[in-house]
Amino acid sequence: MLDEPVPLSINGAPVKGPATAKITLVEFSDFQCPYCAAAIHPLDDLLAKHPQEYGSFLSIPAGHPFRCGMAAEAALAAHAK
Repeated sequence: MLDEPVPLSINGAPVKGPATAKITLVEFSDFQCPYCAAAIHPLDDLLAKHPQEYGSFLSIPAGHPFRCGMAAEAALAAHAK
């Protein structure tokens, strides 16, 4: 059984897909994680096959001990431009 949907503000976040998407996928990713890197292509395929149903939101987790802090900061800075 699934829990009820959780409201989540994605205002100002790096987003792929339409704002009117029925489903928002939240990706907590890390630039040094090989599993995160392996997830990119399946997620891109899903978004390409269902462009109106899915939106994707990326968040780099600040508390991950092995995250590449400078790369995460650079990605978020690039998004802000």
